[in-house]
Amino acid sequence: MTTPTINLPIAQLPDRELLELANGGMPPEQTSRLALLAAKQRSGSLIGDEVPELGALLQTYSDGWLRKTDALVEAIRRGLMVPM
Repeated sequence: MTTPTINLPIAQLPDRELLELANGGMPPEQTSRLALLAAKQRSGSLIGDEVPELGALLQTYSDGWLRKTDALVEAIRRGLMVPM
């Protein structure tokens, strides 16, 4: 999968990149690490650099979901996807 142009506004993405973004998600290795660190946080066992790492992964997750949502809206607007 190619990575959609990060700094390009959603409305300017080519259809192929827009659909990749709308259907994509966080890479599996980041998802696994986020889940592990979140579990450690719940158990109160985060140590050292894990605290800022968890914060950075949460920010990446949040930013990604916002961009994905925008891509879904744009894909529907273009007629590339249908609303569920």
